[in-house]
Amino acid sequence: MTFEELFPEGRYPVRRRVSFEVPGKGLVIYSELYSELPLEEGGMEQAIGEYSRAASKDGTLVLGIAKTIDPERGTVYYLEQGEALIRINAEEAERLLRTFERSFQEKYDTVIVDEATAELIDVMLDQAQWESF
Repeated sequence: MTFEELFPEGRYPVRRRVSFEVPGKGLVIYSELYSELPLEEGGMEQAIGEYSRAASKDGTLVLGIAKTIDPERGTVYYLEQGEALIRINAEEAERLLRTFERSFQEKYDTVIVDEATAELIDVMLDQAQWESF
């Protein structure tokens, strides 16, 4: 499946994206959000989508995962593999995330899974200049 197939503009006309580096961590985060209506209007009674990619600053470690949340079908996860998205279950998505975190810590001797980093990422997401696309 491609990004265009998973997140067709006809179904998800509201699109936002952001990218930033987490200070002092060498971690780059890129995120896209998709929704049928502005979230303030539609709440969770609409289908929404999300794509997130975490990467080392040098680009040698990368993990991209997409998910769709549909009130009728629930949450479905996809792993980015080049230009394609491969459907995976929630447990596999969690396992891949933990493997990425562990590999990042081992390679760069930098902890990216702690309360301080989580809070920093939350602040950065709140303050980010989200762009429509």
